[in-house]
Amino acid sequence: MTMPARLWRAGISLGTAHTVTMLRAPGMPPRPVLAGGSPLVPSSADPVYPGHRDPLHAGSLLPQHLARMAVEVRRAAGAETVETTVACPSEWDSSRQAALASAVSRAGLSGVQVVGEAVAAAAALGDRLPSGGTVLVVDAGASSCDVGLVRRTDDGYDQLAFETLDGTGGIRLDTCLAELAGAWIAGHDRGVWHRLEDPLTAVDRAARLLLWEELRALKERLSIEESASFTVPLADTELTVTRTEFEALAQPILARVARTAAGMGGATTLLLVGGGSRIPLLWSLVEAASGLAAVTVKEPELAVAEGCALLPRDFAAAPVSPPVAPVSPPRSPAPQPLVAPAASVRYMAGDGEPVSFGLPRQRRVLIGTAPNADLRLADSYASRRHAEISPSGGRFWVDDLGSTNGTTVNGRRLQGREPLRPGDVIGIGRTRLEFTDTDSPAVPRPVRSTPPERSRGGSMTLLATGAGLAVAGVGWWLISTYAGMVVGLSAMTVGLVLMAVGVARLAKG
Repeated sequence: MTMPARLWRAGISLGTAHTVTMLRAPGMPPRPVLAGGSPLVPSSADPVYPGHRDPLHAGSLLPQHLARMAVEVRRAAGAETVETTVACPSEWDSSRQAALASAVSRAGLSGVQVVGEAVAAAAALGDRLPSGGTVLVVDAGASSCDVGLVRRTDDGYDQLAFETLDGTGGIRLDTCLAELAGAWIAGHDRGVWHRLEDPLTAVDRAARLLLWEELRALKERLSIEESASFTVPLADTELTVTRTEFEALAQPILARVARTAAGMGGATTLLLVGGGSRIPLLWSLVEAASGLAAVTVKEPELAVAEGCALLPRDFAAAPVSPPVAPVSPPRSPAPQPLVAPAASVRYMAGDGEPVSFGLPRQRRVLIGTAPNADLRLADSYASRRHAEISPSGGRFWVDDLGSTNGTTVNGRRLQGREPLRPGDVIGIGRTRLEFTDTDSPAVPRPVRSTPPERSRGGSMTLLATGAGLAVAGVGWWLISTYAGMVVGLSAMTVGLVLMAVGVARLAKG
């Protein structure tokens, strides 16, 4: 389990909010690779809707992050051989792990090995977890809290169980604080809150990002202070939140994590990692539920990447036994690769070129201006999460997500979820998307029709009647007295109108 004399090791943790890389030189402890002066590289420019890290997702920001990390690793290691271990969510299957390894290799890193995040976190304990010991790992990330049970063996580590608890991560807690702040802001100035909640201009979007950065910093300060204040952008005011108020919001969310940890059982050590592990309420709830005192780590955000750099190279992850609780769906659902979808929407891009976007039949497609939108539009009249198209019952359905300007289908504003037919035009802001589905036969919309012979006969009758009235009207007008002239003009007018209607009906066939 020792490294060759001149072998370097890199460990990478791909978090929803941050990407972390640790580099280990021979005979030295791992140290963080800095990018922009910080070991925490943002995984997205948007703290509200983080970017997809799934390598199979078309809009994934993963290649850019990996390329940046590869440059920093090469700069630090020089010409030395570097082997790379990267951690991924424990629920990812072999195809997604293989795609991740391929993406890391394409970025310029060599000797790639993929392991589960719980196993990597356990490896960060080193000798503090003896052979035969079992550690309960609680990874409090941005999108979720993951709970895993890992045993150390003479050959490496066995992952015994895991569960991903969606909606329990830091972003959910930030949202609770945003709702608390939003209730106060809307009560004093509804216009300001509307601009922050659904920004349309560059100024409003910048203010929204600033608000969420303030809320994230507020959450971190409440981990060490009894109360903290934050500035509300656009309102030029400060609000103060106490730890008691924050814990009242977080209690129902973090209690789920504690119950799951208690259900794992059989652990000899408790380890909390991830940025959310700094919250005192999470510590107290999990310790009380598991009956174990948590092991402290200096930098919990770096623990998974550090464990990747410490894992023995000959370690191979053992097959995972069935989890003790139902496994949640993957955090970043991926479409089936290399399969051309039969359904799509076609629209005009900003440069005037037509673009076709395939619609997968396995998941919903989010449309809007948010960085993590599946179909991201460069349209200032579209909302961040504007609409979605979802497959159901062999058809595709479109629904508005409470956007500011609404969504239309063929010019008619949506009032609820509606099915799509081939040829339908979806209106989002100033963008028009034409829906096509080659697997679904075109369903003609009901058209009111008239039998051809009957329609033609009626048209000829109107034409003949109109001509007769027009001729008679001209005669009365020319040879009659004043009263007859009035009758003649009226008859001529009605006759001309009937002739026009008859001609129009004949033209329509």
